[in-house]
Amino acid sequence: MPSATSRELQRAAVALGFVKRRQTGSHERWTHSDGRSVTIPLHGGREIGPPLFFKILRQLNLSQESLTGCANEATRPAVSGGLPRGLDDGARSVGYSRR
Repeated sequence: MPSATSRELQRAAVALGFVKRRQTGSHERWTHSDGRSVTIPLHGGREIGPPLFFKILRQLNLSQESLTGCANEATRPAVSGGLPRGLDDGARSVGYSRR
């Protein structure tokens, strides 16, 4: 069954030029400079099931085979926390505060 974790989808989004704009609860909203946007659910490392997985791939304009390559490109840590650039707490970078 095809699936992926949210971390793999986040890495692919960064590699494709998406930027994390905000997070509400367990969902992150990512946007691209060309106007595309995608919501990535964060559910504690669990796999995202096939229907939602394919919907997210379609929004990223990415094939299932390309996902592995994109995710691997963004695995080089840019910060000591081990996350690629853009996967830190994006709320601070856009002035969004959760109340």
